[in-house]
Formats: sequence, structure tokens, C-alpha cells
Amino acid sequence: MLNSAFRDGTVDRPARSACSPLIQRSTYLKYRPEVDGLRALAVVPVILFHADVGLFTGGFVGVDVFFVISGYLITMLLIEDIADGRFSILHFYRRRARRIFPALFLVMLVCIPFAWMWMLPSELKDFSASVFSTSLFLSNIYFLSQVDYFAPNAELQPLLHTWSLAIEEQYYLFFPPLLVLCLRRGHEVALIILSVCLALSLLFSVWASMADAQRNFFFSLGRFWELFAGAIAAFVVHKQGVRPRNLVALLGLGAIVAPILLYDDQTPFPSLYTVLPVGGVVLLVLFAAPETIAARLLGHKLLVWIGLISYSAYLWHQPLFAFARIRMLEKPPDGLMIALSLMTIPIAYLSWRLVEQPFRRGLIGRRWFFGLNLAGIIGFAALGLFGYFSHGFEGRIQGWHTISALPSVEDSYCHNGGRTTADQMRNGAFCTLGTGVPSIAMIGDSHAGALFESADEYLTSTEIASLAISGGFCAPLLNGFSAGKGCSETMGIALQSILENGAITDIILIAEWGNYTRGYRGTDRADLWSDDQGVATTAEENTKVFQRSFDKTIEELLRAGKTVHVVLPVPEFKQFAYEYLGHRALFDGLSVAEATQLLPPIDLAEYLSTNKEVLDTFARHAGAVRMVEVQDLFCDATQCFQFGDQNFPLYSDFNHLNYVGAQLVVERIFKGSI
Repeated sequence: MLNSAFRDGTVDRPARSACSPLIQRSTYLKYRPEVDGLRALAVVPVILFHADVGLFTGGFVGVDVFFVISGYLITMLLIEDIADGRFSILHFYRRRARRIFPALFLVMLVCIPFAWMWMLPSELKDFSASVFSTSLFLSNIYFLSQVDYFAPNAELQPLLHTWSLAIEEQYYLFFPPLLVLCLRRGHEVALIILSVCLALSLLFSVWASMADAQRNFFFSLGRFWELFAGAIAAFVVHKQGVRPRNLVALLGLGAIVAPILLYDDQTPFPSLYTVLPVGGVVLLVLFAAPETIAARLLGHKLLVWIGLISYSAYLWHQPLFAFARIRMLEKPPDGLMIALSLMTIPIAYLSWRLVEQPFRRGLIGRRWFFGLNLAGIIGFAALGLFGYFSHGFEGRIQGWHTISALPSVEDSYCHNGGRTTADQMRNGAFCTLGTGVPSIAMIGDSHAGALFESADEYLTSTEIASLAISGGFCAPLLNGFSAGKGCSETMGIALQSILENGAITDIILIAEWGNYTRGYRGTDRADLWSDDQGVATTAEENTKVFQRSFDKTIEELLRAGKTVHVVLPVPEFKQFAYEYLGHRALFDGLSVAEATQLLPPIDLAEYLSTNKEVLDTFARHAGAVRMVEVQDLFCDATQCFQFGDQNFPLYSDFNHLNYVGAQLVVERIFKGSI
């Protein structure tokens, strides 16, 4: 990832060119052990952050430390080459290739068989896309369109961390020629131009952190300023040397450590917050002379040794973690993740010693090395494309296509692409199911969306039509009920339009009801809901807010002469059904049908306890409202199941029904009642 040429003597010089820049050689091009120690300070928090060790909630800033170090070291080497008149763009890229490709290709090669054995078709398809993009150093572009870096599903991407390599290589496509052109006009002009580039990139990063923080995390233009910061530091050191300032160097060290411990996934990044760790690295580069306390701390032999193998450690840790999480089916225990973190170090040492070092010292000649690199790039790119367009080789799992082809909530047209906005609903525009003039309205959150495709088929066959209104985490309630997600306005407008529409006679309310009482699915990540009487201050108070809003909604609908149908909550489980089935089939050599019987049930008592507040609230309206019972569709006298009588899954994940499960509920709603 970063150049250690000062340390291992691999800075070979090309033949002198005719270039004569306006800059002199420096006496400060020498190995700095504290920089390797700084690498260790960067890579260890990154590893522990990805291992989900709680103390290192801001460990992701280690990548930013790497960026600054890389910008500094590479610029120092380039300045010296240019000053000597020895700069060669081909030599520069050849040196980068010897540094980057061998270990990276080895990691990718090792990942492929584990991906084949353990990944679901959808996961293998995504992995194949990441292999293709990584081989071309475009993985940051791929991930910015696919992944939220801080989301749980990101942890399952073995090559997620290669986004930073891609940004570095994109930077080094244009930086060396830019530096040559700048230095032809002198040191001061070059410094001014680089400072302008830094400022523009930083301004873009700050703007993008507010406009689209998720994509900004991976986007090159929002990161280049960090490398420019290292480059500017190199100019200063080249001209003035490292000036010993104990207090300033310690301040720089603190500016790196504090974000590692204090930042978390809610911190906008990169943004102005990133200035703190980036500035800390710059201060250390400029003022951590060997005699300073900070340099002595960072120059400790253990830190220097970890710094030397930091590139390999960075490469290996994420695949280890990702495949462990995939293979475990559940969240791996903390002890295992810490053990894997420790295992990264000896693996990294072997990779550094047996792969990195030999290739950087010329294990094979230029022509052979070029040929192998070209073959590697083409081979991995072709393999990635093949895996992607083969849809992850569904044939590896017997019966997988049968369930993957079923429509689920992600495929629901009215819940996704056909969903109308609040402004459209004001003008009477709604997505509809069935055929004819709508006399029914189905309204709710994503649990309603999971029923829409089955409902559309049923209503079309009976020549009935229904409005379809849904939104993720949007309770179908009046009274301003919301959690700041824009649902209050959407649901308020939809329900008001339905109240005023005389053609709509039946209203069907469908939701993950328990989510609006105890909070976020009963976990400690509770959303606090509000209505026009106030905001809940605890998860327990959500129940009161929910009861007020539900009572108000039912009262208004009944007053308008509507027949109200409330679909009771479906059971929720611990595992994502399709993921569990696919992985058990892969791990145990089973078909999907055989694996379905292994889906763990929940106790009926758990279902009743989770929904107690909901069921108590509904019971108060049982006489005036039709309560659509669904418990018996999924539960026997003691347990609830994710599969039906024919050992076929009824859920696509842990709480959303698939098409088959939805058919059961849709038939219960409509048959003989509407």
C-alpha cells in the first residue's frame, strides 16, 4: 500500500534523463523509523475497527494516516529523482507495480476458492464484481455505488479494503507528471499549485460529506487532498529538514489517537473532521525528529516491525474477517475476531518476507514481471466478469433458483419503483394493484410492500383494484406519528386522501407493528417515535405514542365510513431465511429443500411477548375493526416456523414474507371478506 523503499534499499535509479528542473537535491532523503511506527499506528486500529473491537470506533482513520504517509514518501522520492534529472514515468510505475501487485494478486487468488465454497450466488456475484474492479484499481468506484462502508453487509466483502489502493493508484496516475510540470517552474510555484489542489479537494470533500456522505467515503476527489497534504509536507522537509519540536510532535500524535478513540460511524467522513488526523500526521512528519519523544515512541522496534509488514497486514485482515463472518452464519464471538486480528500478523510477515520482498528486490526480470502483471490483470478481470455475468453460479446450490426467482419485498413494484411521492398523492396519484377502479387501499410499511405482488395477482384474478401505499419504517398512522423519516407527511397525506375518497370502502393496515412500540425490533437500537402530543423519551414511551396514534387513526377511518382491516403481525426470526438456507446448503452439501427443515423456529411465547403491547392495543378495537389473524399460518401450539407444510420457505429474510408466504396472508385478507 505504501512505499518502504527508504528502509529496504529498493530505490533503484533509472538512467539520467535530460530533465533539468529548478530544484536542488536534499540532504534529508533518509530512512525515518518513526514513519514505519506511524504505519503501525495506522494499520492496527484499522484491523481492530474491522474486527469490531469497541474501543477503536474510529479506527477507520488509519487509512487516512496511510494516505498522508504515502503522499509524503512518494513525493520525496519523486523530488529527488527529478532533482537528479533521473525521473522516468515508466520506472515510477514499474516500482509501484513491484510494491503493489504481487501481494495483492496473492490475496485475491487465495480468496477465490473460499468465495466459491462459501458464498451465496448473490454474494459471489458481488465478489466477482469486486475482483474485476480491484484488478483495474477501480474498486472504490464500484463500492461507492454498492456499499455503505459502515453498514453490516460491508463486513462480508472480502475485498472492501481495496478501495484505498484504488484511490492511491488513481492519484499516482496524474501526480508524477503534474509534479514534473510544476517543478519546471520552481519550488515555490509547485508548492502553490499543490496547495490549491489540496484546497479544492478538501472543499469538495466537505461539500460531498453533506450532499452524499456514503459515496463521498469512497470517492477519489474527496480523498486526494490527504495525499496532497503529504506531498506538501515532503516539500517542506525537502527544503528545511525535520525540525525537532517535542510539544508539536506530541500534539500531532494526539491528533491521530483521539479520532481513533472518539470518532465512530456517525462521524461525517471524510470532512472537516478528517483534518484532525491528517494534520496530526503532517505535524509528525515535519517535527518528529529522532530526538523527540514522539519519534522515540513511534520508533519502538515492535512498532517499526509492524510498520514494515503493514501493507500485507492491511491486505490480509479483511478477507480473514469477511470469510469468518460468512462461515459462522451468526456474528462471530469477540474472542474469534481478536484471534483473527492476531493471526493477521504472522500471515502478514510471511507475505512480506516471501512475496513482497523478493519481488521488490528483482526476483524476476522486468519483462517477465511485466508479463505476469499483465496476465494477472487480464486474468482476474476476466474471471470477475465471468462470475458476475454467471450470476454467482447458482447451479452450485440445488434448488437455489427456485427460491431466488420468487418475488420478494425488494421486487415489489409499488413498494419500490412505482411508489408515489407525497406531492403525487396530493394530486390523487397512487400505485394500484389488480384491475378496475380501486375500492380498497392497502397501506403500511415494508411488511405491506412484501404482500403487494401476491395481492396484485389475487386482485387481478377477482377483477378488484386496490391502492398500494408503503414506505420502509413508515407506520400507517395519523396524528403525526413519525421518527423523523419523512413518514409523517407521507402517511398523513395518503390517509387523508383515502378518507376523502368515497370510492374507497375498505382500508387494510399492514405493518411490522412491534417496531413502533418497543423500538427498533425490540433491540437497544430503539427509534423514538413522536406524535402531535410529544416525543417519546424512552423506548417504553413509544407504546403510549403508538396507542394514541393508532386510536386516532381508527377513529378517523371509522368516522369516514370505512371498513378497517388490521393485519396482525407476522412472526420474526433470528436468521435471514435465504442466506441461512444457501449457506447451510453450501456448508453441509444439502439441497435447499433439505436445508429448509433446519431453519430454527421461535417459541410461540416469544412471538406473543414481542407483540404484547400491539395485541393489547388492537384488542381494544376488536369490535369495530376486523382483525386479520395470521398466527395460525406460521405457528402451531408451541412454536413458529419460517417454512410451510411442504418444507418450502415462507420468508425471504428474518421478517419479510416471500411470495409464497405472502400468498397465505393475502388469501386470509381477501377470501370471503372483501
